[in-house]
Order: sequence, then structure tokens, then C-alpha cells
Amino acid sequence: MRFFISLCLLCFLPSITLASDWESSILVGLEKAKKEKRLLVVDVYADWCSYCQVLEKKIFPDPEVVKALKPFVKVRIDGEEFPNLKARYQITGYPTILVLDGGANLLTKITGLATKSMILEEVNGISKYANLETYLIDSLQKKPKSGLLHFRLGVYYYSENEMNKAKAYLEKSRSLTEDTNSQIKEDSLFNLGLISMQEEAWKESVRFWREFLVAHPKSIRLRQGELYHAISLKEAGERKLSETLLKELIPKLTDPDDKAAAEETLEAIRKDF
Repeated sequence: MRFFISLCLLCFLPSITLASDWESSILVGLEKAKKEKRLLVVDVYADWCSYCQVLEKKIFPDPEVVKALKPFVKVRIDGEEFPNLKARYQITGYPTILVLDGGANLLTKITGLATKSMILEEVNGISKYANLETYLIDSLQKKPKSGLLHFRLGVYYYSENEMNKAKAYLEKSRSLTEDTNSQIKEDSLFNLGLISMQEEAWKESVRFWREFLVAHPKSIRLRQGELYHAISLKEAGERKLSETLLKELIPKLTDPDDKAAAEETLEAIRKDF
């Protein structure tokens, strides 16, 4: 199972536009970044955002900024036309500047009223990395006890289907206390449960989901955790317990896909008996 602030500055800005090396297609930009082994800077704007115009007409054409962004593939897109991109990178306002690798993995982002100094601080030095993996590994060498960096590497390896590495970094993430908050611990454990299900390591999966339910009873993914726990129990041979839990759980489920998965699992258990 696979599971802003508006600034009244526009009339005072010189009439300068971005150079032609800014792409207008995110797909073209990603393909170019991947092919050329470069990072991608994405300026996400909205037509009604006045400070977005400040970036385009004043800050991005600044000679120092032009020089700093030269190693990057550059894209400028209207965020209102890309709701999926906004959701994926948790964009809640404009302008937002993303730094991605060719695999669309996020290295960093700048939100709000980005100044020249903020942009230079973020991008200077980051262009030397070929992708998110090399960036995170180097960052981890500087902060070896960062739970967040371990978590991000775990998620990266999970997306690359390198499950052993993913599990190792996720386990390390939740074992660290320094700079590891409860949300990172929760997310690490949830992903470990998903990996175990994907690998069909059902006894391990049962253990992870039991731990998740005990440790995070107020999680917004509690019902999903209960469902995956019941499914894992069924696959691990504990069908009677799985059946009992599913009967209790189904009336509480609100997501149609989760409900369908629960009912399908319950029906399979009944056929086995």
C-alpha cells in the first residue's frame, strides 16, 4: 500500500525589468537545473502584490544580486496559478523565494519582504551544492545534533526510495533532544511507520504505530495512525484484534479513502475467517 504588507513605492521605482535569463516555466527551470546540475531560484509573486514589483524592478536587477544569482537557474511565476506548488512548499504569502534542486527538493526559502541583504545572505555559498542531499550533509557536519537536519535527510532518502538511509536518519532525528521539537518526533515516527508498511515489515510496523498512538494521542493524523495500526495487525496475523479495532474505527473516519481502506481490510479479514 502506497500510501504582506503593501508598500507604496511603485511610482518611485525606475522602469527596470528582469533580464531575459529568468524563465517563466517551473518545469523548464527544473529540467534545466537537473540537466546542468545547478540549483533553481523561484520568485513566486502575485499581480496584486506591490512588494513583488519592488523585487522585480529594483532588487533583482541590482548588480550585487545579479552576480549572486548568476550560478542559479532562475524562474519567476505567478503563485496564484500554481495552488499545488503553494501547498507543497507551504507558501502563505507573497513574495516568496524558493531555492530548489533539479528534483524539486526545497533547500531553503525566503518569505515576506525580502531585502537585498536577506537574499545575498541566503544565496551566497549555497550555489556550490549540486542538490538537497549535499546541502543537508554539509549542514549536518556543522550541526551534528540537529534533529531537523536528520529529519530532512530522512525524508529526502525516503523520496529517493533509499529506505535504509531514510530509516537511519529518521530514527536519529527522533532520538535527538537538542533542537528536536515534538512535531519532528511525530513526523519521524509517522514516516517510519509508512516505510515499514511499504517494506511489508508488519511486526515492525505494528510496533511503530503502537508507539505513535501512545506518544501522539492529539495528533491530527491520529485516525490515520489507528487505521495503519489495524491494517498492520491484520497483515502481521493478529486478525481478531485488527477486526475489533476496525469496527470501532470505521464510524469515526471522515476521509473517504481511509474509510474505504478500513472497510476493504475488514472485509478481507471476514473472508479469511
